[in-house]
Amino acid sequence: MTVLATGSGLGRRLYFGFFAGILAAAIGFFWNPTPLARALWAIFIACALIHAALAYGPRRASILFAMCSAIAFTMENLGTATGFPFGSYHFEVGADLPHIGRVPLIIGPLWFGAGYFSWTVASILLDGADRQLDRPFNLIALPVVAAFVMTQLDLARLIRERAPERLASVV
Repeated sequence: MTVLATGSGLGRRLYFGFFAGILAAAIGFFWNPTPLARALWAIFIACALIHAALAYGPRRASILFAMCSAIAFTMENLGTATGFPFGSYHFEVGADLPHIGRVPLIIGPLWFGAGYFSWTVASILLDGADRQLDRPFNLIALPVVAAFVMTQLDLARLIRERAPERLASVV
């Protein structure tokens, strides 16, 4: 049994409230290159690692972090080099940071944090599906819903960047 499966009351609510606040702040500043955003990124990644270690154990959390980072760097380098699968793009965030290929070093850990919290939100939406992966529905639904939750980060950014222009042309 994990640490998160035990306990109740005010302490548990404060714990989840803290992580919800970090998640909300991270989403609000996700694509922002300011020093405040960078500090929030570090807190966001640390909270994701701590939460994953408490929920699934330190070994599994470390494996998940390594896998997410490796996949993120592979896909992002493929994307920036070839435009596959999302079209041509480059990174403005973290331009002054060390890179792995064409991708800033922060991107892998950020995708871990975003992916992990998307998984957690999806599990909550599906009534604790991460603890019931022996059920075929949860095994399929959890990653699908998590992918939709993660996609909302990009959609929220696009809406913030482009909605004012489109709304002005409608009025």
